[in-house]
Amino acid sequence: MVKRLSAEAKVGFFLVAVLLGLVYLTTQINSSGWSLRGGHSYYLYFEDVSGLLPRTPVEYSGIRIGQVREIRLDGREVVVEVVIDRHVVVYDDTRVSMQTRGLLGEKIIQFSGGGQGIVIPPGGSIRRTEPARSFDKAIENFSELSMAIRDLIKGGEGKASINDVIENATKITEDLRQVVEGRKSDLDKVISNLRMITDSVGEFVGSDEGALKEMAQSMRQTIERLDRIVARVESGEGTIGKLLHDEETVDRLNDALDGVNEFVGTFRQTEIAVGFRGEYMGSERDPIAVTSLRLQPTFDKYFLFEVTDAPLSFGRRRRTLTETTTSGGTTVIEEVQSSDRFTFTALLARRFHFLTLQAGLIRSTGGLGVEAHFWRDRLSLGVQLFDLKRAQNPHVRALARFNLVGQVLFVQGGVDDIFHKDSRRNFFAGAGFMITEADLKRFLGLAPLALSQ
Repeated sequence: MVKRLSAEAKVGFFLVAVLLGLVYLTTQINSSGWSLRGGHSYYLYFEDVSGLLPRTPVEYSGIRIGQVREIRLDGREVVVEVVIDRHVVVYDDTRVSMQTRGLLGEKIIQFSGGGQGIVIPPGGSIRRTEPARSFDKAIENFSELSMAIRDLIKGGEGKASINDVIENATKITEDLRQVVEGRKSDLDKVISNLRMITDSVGEFVGSDEGALKEMAQSMRQTIERLDRIVARVESGEGTIGKLLHDEETVDRLNDALDGVNEFVGTFRQTEIAVGFRGEYMGSERDPIAVTSLRLQPTFDKYFLFEVTDAPLSFGRRRRTLTETTTSGGTTVIEEVQSSDRFTFTALLARRFHFLTLQAGLIRSTGGLGVEAHFWRDRLSLGVQLFDLKRAQNPHVRALARFNLVGQVLFVQGGVDDIFHKDSRRNFFAGAGFMITEADLKRFLGLAPLALSQ
């Protein structure tokens, strides 16, 4: 009889086969001319990049073609390194400008025009750049203000002028003069009343001269105390004085503020995506529900958190499995009870060219995963290995995913628990969605248009 391979040997051979397949795909992609890099680098020169951060989008006519990789200072110019999709051709007559988008003032780099000049090779420089349009808007507002002042001075065509204002003021003074001449006796009475009021104030001051002196003395003492406090602060005494004069304290405060700014900038650039999918297992009556949260701070790294519930009814159930084995002519019946429950997945993923490696928790157990991406990330093939200490051999899961509608909707399928000890492998299929903040912005932008139809 041929000796059967152990489960460990099967798992080892399977992983070797997967790695060989990925190596083969790598060689095929190289031979067909695909680039393993995410894009080509170009260098842009600006005088002012206020509000620009790494990973800022680069767009051409509203379509995202890349992002900012690095910002550095070269003399008196700011050099911005951008990564552009390798399928995009950049010409020397292409115009590059910084623009502000949305109510929050999000900065983007906009490519426009071009196509008639010489092709700029990867790694080339583009010096034909324009500053942010906010400056142009300020110039336009200043021009409107100057025109308004000119119209005010010249007048005409139904517009008021300074001469009209002077004429109106003359009429008002003439009217006042006539009013004063007609009511001279009333004005004499007003002046007499004012004289009586001033006399009363003088008598009050004379009678309470001591109280006024005490008030003046108190004010003088208060001013002297303030002078002493200001002198201590200027000499560096006290908490406020040290804060203003101690360079070490100022440096620490600046370092803390820089750390806060860096954290806020990183958080603003983090892409947040939420998703949900359902999977129908061949041996189960009810589908499995998976809720996902993905945090992606950079292009090649993300954190994935998932909650898996079986079945979709979000409840618990107990199953009794009867296993019969024959040993030496004796039949042994063993009842094993298991309980479906929530499981958690927390993975750190890092992408290398067209491969993504994963490590962390998979279904509440330690595990590893690898995915290969093809056809501009529309097709993904992956393998996950977890629950390594299980008595029925480690859990191996192979799947294929195809993205639809701008990578928002997807369908997937594959084989679950391939190397189960009792050959209880399962075929599964499902569908779901993964929506990002940018997708929500596009949806909210189209919603008013749909309501107006």
